[in-house]
Amino acid sequence: MLSAGTYLIIATADQPIRDYIGYPRLDNSVPKYYNSVPIKIGNVWGDWYPTVILAGGFALHGWLGDNTSSKKIAFEIVQSGLYTEVVTQIIKNSFGRARPYMELGSTEFKPFAFLGVDYTSLPAGHTSWAFSLSTVLARNAKPVWLKVLAYIPAGLTFIARVYHDKHWTSDNFLAASVGYFIATWVVDRHEKAVENDSEESQLGIRDFNIQPFISGDSYGFGLTFHL
Repeated sequence: MLSAGTYLIIATADQPIRDYIGYPRLDNSVPKYYNSVPIKIGNVWGDWYPTVILAGGFALHGWLGDNTSSKKIAFEIVQSGLYTEVVTQIIKNSFGRARPYMELGSTEFKPFAFLGVDYTSLPAGHTSWAFSLSTVLARNAKPVWLKVLAYIPAGLTFIARVYHDKHWTSDNFLAASVGYFIATWVVDRHEKAVENDSEESQLGIRDFNIQPFISGDSYGFGLTFHL
């Protein structure tokens, strides 16, 4: 489904949207809102440091206040961000799509050619990071308005990367999907683990560990319950 959606955008929307923004610009000027606040916010949100800062902030709050929820969010942000980056880089280098500013058209691909940053357009790294971070925050927010608010900067990242001619629209569509689905998977796994812990607590079991042991000529596995 993602592949079909990405292909459809490549075939029908990538070039028209770029043309509408006004690229190529032969006089080396920039579009009207190139340096506007929303575009700058979008670019910042998709960089690596908001993820690091927010993860660090939640981790510090969790540690100082012994807040399990904050610790969980911090771990989810880091885990989701790392997984998203790995998947994004694999896809980027596998497809080798030329960035729009190369003026080679929306269908120029050099798979596995490893020609550098100019051929790593699909998917958009900033956008995958942005949606990974926003999805973790949205999933952990309670009010609906706060969930919606969490996605606004990610949406601005999507727009900014196209507006700055760094990526095609389809690059951002795939990237947003990658970030969203990986973050959703990470949060789902953690919430399931919390539910399982809660069920075990109701049975009087708080935790258990299985560890190998070696003692002299004896060896095996030890099972420890924390009641």
